[in-house]
Amino acid sequence: MSVSSMVYRALLIIGAAGFAVPGALAQGDGSGTDNLDLLRSGYGSDFCEPAMLCHTAQTGPSAAPVPVPEQAAAPVPQTAPIQQTPVAPPVPQPAVYDPAPRISDPVPLFDTELSVTLRGSYVVDEGEGSYEASVTPAANFSYARDDLAAELAVSAGLVYVEGDTVEIGDGLAELNVTRDFGPTRQLALRGALAVGQDDPTGFDSADSAIETEALRVSGSADATFSQDFARANLAVSAGVLRETVSPTTLADGTIVYNDAENMTAVSGGVRLGYALTPIVGVFAAADGRREDFDAVSDDLGASRNGWAYALRGGLTGNWSDVVTAEASVGVGRRTFDDAALAAVERVLYGAAVGFNPDPTTQLRLSFDTGIAPGTGSVAATVDYTLALEADYRVNSWLGLRGSASALWQENADSDGVVRTYGAGVGADIALGAHTALVLDYDYGLQEDSAADPQTSHVHRVSAGVTLRY
Repeated sequence: MSVSSMVYRALLIIGAAGFAVPGALAQGDGSGTDNLDLLRSGYGSDFCEPAMLCHTAQTGPSAAPVPVPEQAAAPVPQTAPIQQTPVAPPVPQPAVYDPAPRISDPVPLFDTELSVTLRGSYVVDEGEGSYEASVTPAANFSYARDDLAAELAVSAGLVYVEGDTVEIGDGLAELNVTRDFGPTRQLALRGALAVGQDDPTGFDSADSAIETEALRVSGSADATFSQDFARANLAVSAGVLRETVSPTTLADGTIVYNDAENMTAVSGGVRLGYALTPIVGVFAAADGRREDFDAVSDDLGASRNGWAYALRGGLTGNWSDVVTAEASVGVGRRTFDDAALAAVERVLYGAAVGFNPDPTTQLRLSFDTGIAPGTGSVAATVDYTLALEADYRVNSWLGLRGSASALWQENADSDGVVRTYGAGVGADIALGAHTALVLDYDYGLQEDSAADPQTSHVHRVSAGVTLRY
């Protein structure tokens, strides 16, 4: 018998003995189901427990193998049946508030804000000081659903002047409604009712002989329809206005009636714009207005009824809504039905720049020119208006604001000019979730050769608290 045959038979005998004698190999031959090393490929290369073949007991070289207790063997998670946990269906989430109306908004959204401001002021007019106290309630209601949005803002004020009676401050009720007809068409409606009475000790009063200023009430309604055509945009507008002015009471008790200032106006306009690039665009605009007054002006000796026209063209710019700009030039003309009054024609200039680098900062500078009906013995005035507005939110509890303005009113039929300048700074300090402290300082200067005095200065310092819910 060859040596290879003898070796082969010896191996067969040893293998048969291994199957016949349980536990012949202390560690097992690796084929039993209790051998965790069979599943070692499912773990990392450093996974090794004492019950596995990869582990060697740290004993002497001649020590016998140490049997491992059964409880030392770790359970095998793969051999246990996997329990399937049922998944709950997704819960519908409420719509997230978006102040801009969008067609995808599925749920109507209402919002209400109520506030009242209590304010005390100290006014210095031509060296004489006086105290004022005012209360101004306000309410704001908004609604937005799908392609429809509406907002109603209402505010009113009562002012008590030291040594005088309670007067009506600025009051305003304004309704704005927008309706989208697809992504390229929109109709905007606006209605407003304004009530105001000039303060006889403030910088709106140019005559020291006035005891009680006239109450001015105006109501207006406007509609604008806009349509986009690829790069072009067309906007058509129409409006109506009614203004009434109550009698004025002078210091000597004389009552002056202002029926000649009561006026009804109807207006219309069209503006066509075209985007040359995503940033720069051009536009052309035309406006017309008809004005009818209730009575003939006694000082003028004629009625100011007539027409007003304006044609403008210019450039626009928008750099990612951070910087916006517009500049225009055109011509304006005002004609009168009374042949005794000459028509007024002027070149019109306009410009505006806005800067909004982030939600905390807003700056706007504007200049405009217009032809307006005059007062007294003046048929019409050419108005040049310059204004600067700034708002800065320092943090969650402090907001700062400032403004400056200048108005030149040039008499169209004479050399007279009325100049009015104003400046102011203010701060809003949050005292809580619904309370804010309001601080303001305003300065006014007016120069009018026809007034007495010709130059007047007004300083106003005020402080108050606003409750908002």
